[in-house]
Amino acid sequence: MITQQIIQQTRAFARQDGFFLSLVWIASFIGAMLAHKWPSLSLISFIFAISTPFVVSYTLKLFRDKALDGLISFRRAWFYAMETYFYATLILTVVQFAYFEWGDTVGFMTQINESVKIASEYYKQQGISAQEIKNMGEALTMMSSAAWASLFMIYELIFGCITSPIIALLMKRTKK
Repeated sequence: MITQQIIQQTRAFARQDGFFLSLVWIASFIGAMLAHKWPSLSLISFIFAISTPFVVSYTLKLFRDKALDGLISFRRAWFYAMETYFYATLILTVVQFAYFEWGDTVGFMTQINESVKIASEYYKQQGISAQEIKNMGEALTMMSSAAWASLFMIYELIFGCITSPIIALLMKRTKK
């Protein structure tokens, strides 16, 4: 049975662990944004990004083993994972907004423009005119800081929704 105390305890641990996950994501984000200056950072950024489910699994394991005596239900594990992603997403979104608002976004916009150029051949094959492709590229570069941060936030939340039940299923442990 889920009680208010269980929810509060799970949220408290998820907040702490969401902070640690946000540090991993911030390192990945910074690496991606600076990859145009130092290409080796793109590999480091990628490694941090793909480590996300492993970080959540590890923190869930610590929560399960240290705070819950090694037992956690699927529902509680799922709730913990979702909350961890949620809190990490909030922190990362603030950092991303600050970066897009006041940081050096030249490298990011260069990457966007290069992506549009690469994809333009595909778009032309699909019957989209060169002017429409140009307009699309301009629209992407004119997006506000809040729009970019919101876009990434949505991706992060969707990723959390997809991976949380998988992590919960793998990490649940009940009495036999």
